[in-house]
This record gives sequence, C-alpha cells and structure tokens, in this order.
Amino acid sequence: MARFDSREFFALYGDLSLSDQPEQLSELYGEAFVAADPERTGAFPNDDTFKQWLRGLRESNIEHGMQSMDVLGVADQQLGETFVLTTVSWGARFEKTGDQIIPFDVSYMVNVSGEEPKIIGYFSHRTQEGEMKKWGLL
Repeated sequence: MARFDSREFFALYGDLSLSDQPEQLSELYGEAFVAADPERTGAFPNDDTFKQWLRGLRESNIEHGMQSMDVLGVADQQLGETFVLTTVSWGARFEKTGDQIIPFDVSYMVNVSGEEPKIIGYFSHRTQEGEMKKWGLL
C-alpha cells in the first residue's frame, strides 16, 4: 500500500471533473460505491451508466458557468489499514459569480489497500442544487 496523498488525489479529481473526458473520473472510483446527500442515498456500480452520468454532470456544470473546482483543504481520518475518510473543502468558481469562491464540503470514503486508491463512498454535506440556488446559479 502506497502512501495516500489526499490533496493530490482530489486535485486530480477536480481537474477531471471539468475536463473534456470526465469519464476518466470513474477510474478514481471502486467497482461500486455509495453516494448520498441530505435528500437521497444510493448504491451504484461503476459502469457505463455512471460514465454517462459523469458526462451529463460536467455538461450541466459547464452550462451553468462553472469554471473551476479547486481543493481548498482536506481533513483525513485513517480507519484501520484499509480506509481513509477524507473531507474535502472545495471551492468552485462560476462565470456569474466572478472571483467569488463558492465553498462546499464532500466527505469521501477511500479504499487505500490496493495499488491505486479508490473512492467507495461519496457524501455531500449539502445538495448541489440547493447551493447553486443559494448563489443564484439556477
């Protein structure tokens, strides 16, 4: 097991989220994962449907003027030898809000036991829709 650098891992995640090939983001996820926000929870396979969803999410974010998604900070909690719970404080910039950083937090359960770390849980502290409405982006 290599040392897990959460800041580097999630900086790549942010870059891939807005790249021309957001499907590459699926390579950072395990073969299945849990995703939740305050309104819904589900378990999902990392399959072609997930890759299509990632592309649609990227297109929606671009359509709403998202220009960047940067790591503002990370907090890691090691859970045994196999898992790290990482809370990422993200900062998104949108065309409409200019230099104003829109902050939001997501906690990720990452399996660090293999050759490459894999996300097996995604827990958004608030809904993306709610935050975008709050900032007048929807």
